[in-house]
Amino acid sequence: MQQIDEVAVRKRIEQYRKKYGVPLLRIGEVLGSKSGSVAGKTMLANRYLADEDASFSLRQMNDLAAFMGISVHDLLFAEGDNKNDRAPLDTRVPLLGDVSAAVADWVVDDVQGWIEYPFGTKKQQIFALKVAGECMSPRFMDGDIVFVRSAKMGTETPAGTVVVAQLGREKATLKKFYHRDGVVDLVPQNDAFAPIRVEGEQLADLSVIGVVVGHLSRVGE
Repeated sequence: MQQIDEVAVRKRIEQYRKKYGVPLLRIGEVLGSKSGSVAGKTMLANRYLADEDASFSLRQMNDLAAFMGISVHDLLFAEGDNKNDRAPLDTRVPLLGDVSAAVADWVVDDVQGWIEYPFGTKKQQIFALKVAGECMSPRFMDGDIVFVRSAKMGTETPAGTVVVAQLGREKATLKKFYHRDGVVDLVPQNDAFAPIRVEGEQLADLSVIGVVVGHLSRVGE
């Protein structure tokens, strides 16, 4: 397992921020402070960039990378670092942890391994997650690997798209995405589990991290 150097990650965020002229205010907004004063947003950004105890969630890492037009890999690893567990960018993607087929908490704190991406040329912003639970069975079984492309879903998202969604700051779930009339339904494949309905004020806490673009089944291993 390759441990992420969070101090180095913070330094890279600051380097890219200065390179592209991104004010701390905007970093604070991306990290989750959509409302509030300019001072409050700036303080949030400073806290994340300076506090060694502050961990970035996967949503925050993806949002920061997308905002600055770079990949998550650019934030996690130094340019030109080809040693140890670093994988070639054109063939493999990082396995960043588990995603529950129900609901679970997780943040980006390590790279568990590297997975060959077998679906053609790898695009930016693709990473792998391991399925945990039976909520999306039989399509996605416990232990399967899903490949996720960072993408912000909206009202134009095709009904039934399988996404990784995050509720609140640290809860993520693998579900089918439906959006209609101001209501989002996150629907399991397995009828034994109930859908998650998000509406009203809850919508502000919903973030779709990405869409599933590939799948490796553990069946037959």
